[in-house]
Amino acid sequence: MFMLGSAAVRSRWEAWRARPVRLRFWREFAYVALFDLVYEWTSDKAGTSRPVAYHHAVAQVRVEHDLGLLQEHTIQAWALHSRLLIELSDLFYATVHFVMPVVGLIWLFKRFPERYLPWRDVLAWSTGVALGCFALFPLMPPRMLPSSYGVIDTMQQIGGLGSWDTVLLKDAGNQFAAMPSLHITWALWACLALYPVVRRRWVRWLLVADPVVTTVTILVTGNHYVLDIFGGVAVLVAGWALARVTPRFLPRRFAPEMVSAEVPAEVLV
Repeated sequence: MFMLGSAAVRSRWEAWRARPVRLRFWREFAYVALFDLVYEWTSDKAGTSRPVAYHHAVAQVRVEHDLGLLQEHTIQAWALHSRLLIELSDLFYATVHFVMPVVGLIWLFKRFPERYLPWRDVLAWSTGVALGCFALFPLMPPRMLPSSYGVIDTMQQIGGLGSWDTVLLKDAGNQFAAMPSLHITWALWACLALYPVVRRRWVRWLLVADPVVTTVTILVTGNHYVLDIFGGVAVLVAGWALARVTPRFLPRRFAPEMVSAEVPAEVLV
């Protein structure tokens, strides 16, 4: 009886897993809202960990010094010769990071829904792994370290072009979410997810330039360490690996006719 019952459960589970996925915009929006709630939870948890975050920062600085990667001060000092460069970096840091994944997801949802599913999973898993890291390993960014470390908070001391970038970063959640760099993770995700299906060459160049500019920006603004960049790449790889096994447990068979949003005939970019 137990074996028969187990076989029935497995059969139902396999039938559920094999069913076509119905993409619904409202449901995808709910997933994003859920991730935001999780992020806020990790922010509250890490927000009380300032001594721990400082201890982790000191330890990471030592590791970078031993590896010859302690270059945050040198890179920022080079950029401080140009106020315009700092202002553009602050603005870029506060805006593009949030805009690119949203635009990428919406565009894939409307134009390439069969590609949207696997790359949505990569983004979700990568972000989830990063949130776990933030909760377990709060890390004080270079800009919050004592002045003896030689890195300043460019947003506070110089600011960006206009004031709205400062508004975006004010109370922007977890101030100790430095390792890994989600800026790097999301920039690489956008490039890898969109580049193969973008036709216009200048858009492709922008997609390739985004991770490069992001790397410079996060260091110039004092928001990340060099090791955080490698951490951002690592969580993206982990997210990709987890997304690869997701179809073994969840429905991922895509049916083109089951997309709620109408797909325009022309290519948008």
